[in-house]
Amino acid sequence: MRTWMTGLIGCALSWSLAGCHSADAPTRTADAPPGSAANAEARRFMAYERSIWVEVEPGEVRGLHERVTTACESAAAADECVILNASLSEDDGSGSASIQLRAAPEAVRRISDLLAHEGTIERKALRAEDLAEPIGDAERRLKMLQDYRTQLEQLRTQATREVDALIRVTRELSEVQSQIEALSGQQAHLHKRVRTDVLNIHIGSVGTKSFWRPIATAAEDFRHDFSSAVASFITAMAYVLPWALFLAVAWWVVRRLRARARRKAQG
Repeated sequence: MRTWMTGLIGCALSWSLAGCHSADAPTRTADAPPGSAANAEARRFMAYERSIWVEVEPGEVRGLHERVTTACESAAAADECVILNASLSEDDGSGSASIQLRAAPEAVRRISDLLAHEGTIERKALRAEDLAEPIGDAERRLKMLQDYRTQLEQLRTQATREVDALIRVTRELSEVQSQIEALSGQQAHLHKRVRTDVLNIHIGSVGTKSFWRPIATAAEDFRHDFSSAVASFITAMAYVLPWALFLAVAWWVVRRLRARARRKAQG
């Protein structure tokens, strides 16, 4: 009886794991023609992060910072608006502030309109991430674990007379339930990233624009410029090294031949 129950547990576990690995990956539809149904389906799983740089008159940084935070807090219940990070720096009437928030697209639109009304939009940026694959993978894994839990619950009802088997099934059930809860939390987080947008707001005053803007721009471009320089160096080495090796060998051969010719001439 014990061997039979152990075999059933092993078979159930093997079936569950095999199903997780053999399930087909979700079809990518990001390359579908614009306006098609497949493209619309792909956009359902896009997570967006937006950035806005706005300039205001000296002394108005604090006021705009407070109005934005108030707008987010007032929309918190309906639009899931939450402040992730916020900072404010003031110096002699000028200053800067930054706010990072997560909210539903409608709330992001209203706050963007507020920024455009209160100041001058200097720059915007948008970054998107396709979460179709991780969301689909999480859903399949969750379904497999739930099916496995159902099988274990059925085995537990059959193992009432075998204490060892009952302990094994109960322990396995506890572990599977923990995995289901962790995966459910991960799935909820992914869906929230799709359902809401991240908005990064950078507020600066006109008085600080001329000095700090070139520095900020250079700092933002540093990583890209550095990686491009390293890539160019590696590419140049790929062309130079073979020729350098060939020339070094040729130079060594020429020196040997000249030395041999000199020795013959002297002899």
